[in-house]
Amino acid sequence: MHAPVAPTGDLPLAGYVVGITADRRADEQAHLLSRLGAEIIAGPALSMECLDPLDEIYPATQQVIAQPPDVLVITTGIGFLWWIEATASIGALGALRRALADTRIVARGAKAAGALVAEGFDVAWTAGSAGSEEILARLASEEIGGEHMAVQLDGSSSNGLVSGLWELGAARVTEVPVYRIGPPTNAEPINRLVSSVVDSRVDAVTFTSRRALNGFLDAAEHLEVAHEVIARLNSSVAPVFIGPICAVAATEAGIRAPATPACARLGAMVQLVVGHFADRRLAFLAGGHEIVIQGRMVTVDAEVPIVLTHRESGVLAALAERPGAVVSKEYLLRTLWERGEADGHVVEVVIARLRQRLHQVPDAIQTVVRRGYRLDT
Repeated sequence: MHAPVAPTGDLPLAGYVVGITADRRADEQAHLLSRLGAEIIAGPALSMECLDPLDEIYPATQQVIAQPPDVLVITTGIGFLWWIEATASIGALGALRRALADTRIVARGAKAAGALVAEGFDVAWTAGSAGSEEILARLASEEIGGEHMAVQLDGSSSNGLVSGLWELGAARVTEVPVYRIGPPTNAEPINRLVSSVVDSRVDAVTFTSRRALNGFLDAAEHLEVAHEVIARLNSSVAPVFIGPICAVAATEAGIRAPATPACARLGAMVQLVVGHFADRRLAFLAGGHEIVIQGRMVTVDAEVPIVLTHRESGVLAALAERPGAVVSKEYLLRTLWERGEADGHVVEVVIARLRQRLHQVPDAIQTVVRRGYRLDT
């Protein structure tokens, strides 16, 4: 949790809550978002564990060194960097570099290519997407039959890329395992995030991989709220994905409008979150006072910000969209509460709490008997 900060242009995410499903680089993502004012709820949907360098990584590395492949496919940037680090830790990095001197190295996506370049390796070509289909299609055109292939695995227990290479006629496919991906070691944070989505206590959720999405949806299924989660991601909670691969998986899961940045980068994804909320800041006059609403945060005359609940901010925003106009209780129930909610008393309770929160402007919200509520402008 972060202390309230005033909603300003310098803090475009102040007043908004963002859920993070990532495990790797989650702290970096949280730092970028919180610097822009967001409150963070972290719920890692998976765990990534580097394999034992000597017992699990080196045997395959030794095969690569002994019989250098004609083509090496690097599937993930983090996997390649961990491979380099593990090989260095057992004193075999020099031998690996020499073995790969004449190997054509293929990168699956920009992250993998960036990691290769950072370590001083030449990249023969880079697949534009993070999927394996493009790589297999390109290698099929190069007629790799009879060649020795090597693949840095991406943490999956099975790998369609490997089977695809065999089908293309590769003489040999050396699999290099580097890390494994599994469920989160502690289920409490992801369960808390799922519950927050169901209760609309978050405004956006970010996903940096297909597996993170699957882990998130698995947690929702386990809590028996999968239908509610999809419904929120299609309405009140913005689903933001780092790239097209996980966005396609989101569409397949029933998420209608997954948002993705133009380039699959963490910074670009964060800016996409900013852009999503950019035009939602409301400023208006009520009772002779300037009121600014940004997400769940409201300020009166630029004083210390007040943090509202989801319902409170929703009601106030609905009134602020048409200052001075009467908004009916039925309209607020229909647009801000779950289907089937018919008790108008819940609206009265939220209005009463809002008036207490806006004590500096005691008459800001007026009751129009038998009609509804309006802002005093």
